[in-house]
Amino acid sequence: MPEMENPPPPLLSIITVTYKDPDGLMRTLASLSRTRTGITFPWEQVVVDSSPQENAKTLAEFSGAWSLTHIPQEPRGIYPAMNTGWRAAKGQILWFLNGGDEAFSGEALVGACGLLETNHSVELVSGGATLLRNGHVLYDQPPRAGLLPMLGINRVCQQQLLYRRSLLERLGGFSEEYRIAADYEFHLRAVHAGARQKTCNSVLVRFDRGGISSNISRSFEEFARIHRSLREKGQLKYGFMHIFVRSLELFRIRFLRILDDLGIGIYLRKIWHSFRRSIRK
Repeated sequence: MPEMENPPPPLLSIITVTYKDPDGLMRTLASLSRTRTGITFPWEQVVVDSSPQENAKTLAEFSGAWSLTHIPQEPRGIYPAMNTGWRAAKGQILWFLNGGDEAFSGEALVGACGLLETNHSVELVSGGATLLRNGHVLYDQPPRAGLLPMLGINRVCQQQLLYRRSLLERLGGFSEEYRIAADYEFHLRAVHAGARQKTCNSVLVRFDRGGISSNISRSFEEFARIHRSLREKGQLKYGFMHIFVRSLELFRIRFLRILDDLGIGIYLRKIWHSFRRSIRK
C-alpha cells in the first residue's frame, strides 16, 4: 500500500476566540465557508472556545469542511485566549478573526498574505474593514499603519491586521495584564521595536462595532496605564502627544454623550457616517 503524503503545512492560521456567542461564531464560520474557495494556499483555523457546550452544535455543522483545531479553555479573558491560539497555530501568517467577525473575500486575503510572502522584512499588513453597528453598515475604514492611528487611543481595528508569526514570538505575544486594550499595547511595542508594516487597499473583514465596550472610563484608564508603563520602560515614542490626544479624545467622547442625552448626537453621527461613506466611493 503506498504511503499517504503528509499535507503541506498551512501558510495562514486564522485564530478565532469565542465565548458565549454561538450566533457570532456561526457568522464567522459561515463567512469562511463563503470565502474559502478564493484561498489558494493551505490554511487552518484555530478556535479557542471558552463555552464549548454552547458552541458544540455550531462547530459540528462545519466539521471537516476545512482544517479546524478546537481548543476548549477556561474563560480567562480575550488576550489569554488569543495567546493560546497563536501558540497552537502552525502557520507563519496569523489572522485574529474572532467570533462575530466576518471574512470579506478569499481573494483579498490572498493579496494581503502575498505582501508578507514576498517581503520577508515585513511583519504587519493592514487591510480595510467594513464597519457595522448592530448589523447596519456604517462605512469602510481604510488600512491603518504606523504610529499616527495609535496616538493617544486605539483606532486600529485588530481584525484588519495580518501578523507574521515571528513578530508575536519576538515580542512575547499579548500582555495578559490588560483586559480591554492589550492589542493596543502590543502594537505600540511593535512600532517601538521597528516592525515594518505595509498596507493593502482591499477590505479584509466585516466588523460589527455594536459589541464594543461602552465603559469609556475603563478603556481610557487602560490607555493611561499602557502609556505610563511603556514610558517607564522607554518603549513609548512621543509620550506627551499620547497624553494630549488621549485627554482630547476623552473630552470629545464625553461631549458627544451629552449631545446624545439631548437627542442631538444620533443625527450628528448619521451625518458623519454618510460623509465617511461618500468619501470612500
